[in-house]
Amino acid sequence: MLNRRTGGQAVSRSEQTAEADAHPQTGSSSDRLTDRPPDRRTALLPVYAQFPVRPIRGRGSWLIDENGDEWLDAYGGHAVAATGHSHPHVVRAVQEQAEDLLFYSSAVPHFLRETLAEKLVELCPEPLSQVFLCNSGAEANENALHLARRYAGRQTIVSVRGGWHGRTAATLACTD
Repeated sequence: MLNRRTGGQAVSRSEQTAEADAHPQTGSSSDRLTDRPPDRRTALLPVYAQFPVRPIRGRGSWLIDENGDEWLDAYGGHAVAATGHSHPHVVRAVQEQAEDLLFYSSAVPHFLRETLAEKLVELCPEPLSQVFLCNSGAEANENALHLARRYAGRQTIVSVRGGWHGRTAATLACTD
C-alpha cells in the first residue's frame, strides 16, 4: 500500500516484528499504532500478517484510515471487488436487494441464484451444465481439486511452492 500524502509504504506486521526484534528498546510499531499496551493481546487469532493501516472507508482504489490518510489499495487478496471500494452501482444494487431480501440459505430455491447459475452455464463449454456457487476462494479451490481428481482419475495434485490455496483441509494439504 502506498500513502497518497507522504508516498510512504505500509509495512506488514512480519516486517514490523523483525524491526522490533532488531531494536527491542523501541517496542513494536504495531503496539504504537493500535494504542494497545504491549502486554494486552488482541481477541483475534493472528491469521494473517497485518499491515499497519486501519481503514474506516474506501473510495475506488483508495482506503482512508482512521487518521484521514489515503492509501492506494493494491492488495490483491481475498474479498477484493473488481469495481473498487464503494462503487455507486454496487452500493445501489446491494441497497436495492437488501430492501427485499439480503440473504437466504441455498437450502431453498431463489430466482436470482437460479438466474445467475443459468447465465454462468451459458458461458461454460460442454459438458459443463451445472455450477456450484460458493462463498470463499478456499471453497472454490477445494471443489476444483475434487473436480480435477475426478476428471483426471488421479489423486496427486501439483501446487506452486509458496502459494496459498485456502484454509480448508484439502487446500492446506496443497500449501507448503
